[in-house]
Formats: sequence, C-alpha cells, structure tokens
Amino acid sequence: MDAAEGGGARIPAFSLSPYGFPIRLLLVAFALGVAYVVAQRINPYGIEPGCSEASRLLFELFDLNGENNVPTWFTALIWAMAAGLAMVASRREFSTDVVMRWSWFLLGGVFLLLSLDEVGSLHERLLGLAGDTIKRSFGLADSFYYSWAPMGMLAVILVAGLFVPFLLRIPRGVAARLILAGGVFLSGSLAIETIGSSYEAGWIASTQTFRISWHRLIFVEEVLEMIGAILAVHALLWALAFSPRAVTPSEPAALTSAPKQ
Repeated sequence: MDAAEGGGARIPAFSLSPYGFPIRLLLVAFALGVAYVVAQRINPYGIEPGCSEASRLLFELFDLNGENNVPTWFTALIWAMAAGLAMVASRREFSTDVVMRWSWFLLGGVFLLLSLDEVGSLHERLLGLAGDTIKRSFGLADSFYYSWAPMGMLAVILVAGLFVPFLLRIPRGVAARLILAGGVFLSGSLAIETIGSSYEAGWIASTQTFRISWHRLIFVEEVLEMIGAILAVHALLWALAFSPRAVTPSEPAALTSAPKQ
C-alpha cells in the first residue's frame, strides 16, 4: 500500500544512548567554547585595529554573545531536540493519565520556546518593556542593566511553580535530571547574566580583584546555557530509555537505547 492509498510513511528505526549522545554534544559545546577563546585572542571583540578581515569574520562566526552564528544555531538545535523528545514522551506516556500527557507536551512547548528564543532573542524583545515597568515599580531602575532580567526571574518562578506537581509525579531519576538541567541553564542565563548586568551598570568596579571581564562572563554564561540544554536532552533520553512502558510495534522509531548493564 502506498501513501496515496492511505499508507503511512515508514521511518527507519534508530537509537540514541542517553549517555553517549549527550557526551558527544558536550564535546561540541566545549569545542565551540575553545573556538570563541581563540577568536577572542586573535581579534578581541572582532574590532581590534590592524587585524585582518578573516579574523573579524572568525570572531563573528564563533562569538558566544552573537546571533546567527554557530553557537546560536547549536544551542537552538539542542533545545529543539529536547522539545521533540518531550513530545515523544507525551505520546508514549508512562500511564494513561491525560494530565501527565499534557504536562509532557507543555514541557516540550517550553523547550521549543527556548529554541526560538535562542535564534530570535525573544526574551530581550518581548520582556524588555515589561522589565522596565517592573524596575520602575520596585525602584530597581539602576539595579539591572538588562531590562528583561527582572521579568525573566518572575517568569522562572511562575513556570517552576507550574511544573512542581509534574515533577513530583514522574520518576525521581527523571525529575532530578530535569531539575539539574534547569538549574545549570538558569545559573548561566539569569545568575551570570545578572552579574554581567551589574558589571555593565558599574556596580562591580573591582574587576582586578575578582578577575572579571566581559568576555569571561560571556564564556561562562553561554557554556552553562549549552550544558543545561544538553542535560535536558539527557534527562529526556533517560526517561524514554527506562520508561516502564515498552515501545509498541506501531511506533515508527525507537529514539533511545538503554546502556548495557
């Protein structure tokens, strides 16, 4: 039966190790971090006088703080992977609980939003205006260089509270991995970002004492964000590999494989 007669498309089965695949992603993230350091040393910030055009292009290509370059595409791809895996978990639910199934689906939506944000800087464009309002309301006008930061903190609290019941109902190993992924990601996207905003606003003046520089903050922030995304992929692969529910023959592909014991 062909597709025109109502048959479904056949997708070849494949498997992803919940440990091996994330480790490979971590190696790529490490390589991108090294590329940024090298490009920064060759042509600091891509604007050092006397440097070649090739060195400027190299910096733009691997600038961790830039847009539309290799690190941005890589991080967006990882979040898109996490979103797809969460959608698979939603379909292959651990139980027949509709609420749990939609919770997995919602988690996938959050990951998809993070992927879109990575390439479109949505948090800066959409939360900036709201952040300005909050800063004025609470008298924080000089506390944050980035207007979206206070609004981002509020959004994190709301989303975390929304997923608490979900985390309490899924297997502990999966919940712990998702929490670790979120913690690592937020330590870069919010914690280091807040330090960076204080640096930009002039609140951190003793840079020699703490050896703080802009490119070092960017390096730590972006690498932590990449690691957080990779840990999310690991958590979802681990959840699918060790799901109590076996893969049914009707499912087109096995996305995960449990490691050999």
